Formats: sequence, C-alpha cells, structure tokens
Amino acid sequence: MDISRHLLFVLTIVLAKTTAGKVCQKGWAQFKNNCYYFSSGDATFKDAMISCISIGAGLLEFQNKIEETWVDLQIKHRGYTKGVWLGYSDIQKEGRYVSMSNAEELGYNNWHKTEPNNGGGIEHCAAIHVQYVGWVDVHCTAKFNFVCKK
Repeated sequence: MDISRHLLFVLTIVLAKTTAGKVCQKGWAQFKNNCYYFSSGDATFKDAMISCISIGAGLLEFQNKIEETWVDLQIKHRGYTKGVWLGYSDIQKEGRYVSMSNAEELGYNNWHKTEPNNGGGIEHCAAIHVQYVGWVDVHCTAKFNFVCKK
C-alpha cells in the first residue's frame, strides 16, 4: 500500500470516529461536518458551479490547511490528472480573489509561489493543479474536475 493510500485509510478511520452522527448522501464523502461530491468528469468553471448548485452544494472553498490536505489525498486517490476547480475568482476586480459563495475575500489561501499571475491577462478562476504545490489561477474556460461541498 503506497503512502497516500495508507494516509487516506488512516484519515478515513479517524474521521469516521469524529464525525459520527452526520450522514452524507450516497456518492458523497464526509470530512468533519461537511459532505463532498467528487466529479467523475471535467467541466469549465461556470459549468462546475452550476453542477454544484444543482445538487444543493457550492464549489469547493477551503476553510483551512487540514481540509485542503484531506481533499488533496482524495483527488490523488481518484486519479485526477489535471486539476480541481476552487470556488474563487477575481473576475470583478483583478488581483482581488473572492469566494463565489459570499463575495468575501479569502480567509485562507495557499497560492503557488508564482500565483496568482493572471497569465496572458485572462486567468480569473482558481484551481488546484496536480503538477503544483498550491493554487493557481487559470482561464475560466479550462476544463478541470470539480468538488462540490455542503
């Protein structure tokens, strides 16, 4: 068993004990007091947001590093090869990333050391890219997997 799967297994056991009482719908994963839906395909930022809203959730927004580490293990376990959309954008004001759920500035962030950089003047949506440590800004019409959270 490789280290990622081992950590995921241990984390799952620990969380099962700490989250007893909350039940997520079939097809959703539970972490602490939230339920997460991991897409089987990719979508643009807009389509990912619409998909999450249609199932009563929002596009993934992190509260802290612990949550991000858990999600990172999940996306590696699922074999995502490109990246995962995050529910943040600076479309209204360049360089000012806000949460799509409430239009507030980020309370937690983990940008890659050279990001956000608005490459080509067209990168306004945030994502985790599997090739980097930290978040990146990308063109909103790129296609990535997505995670819905409720």
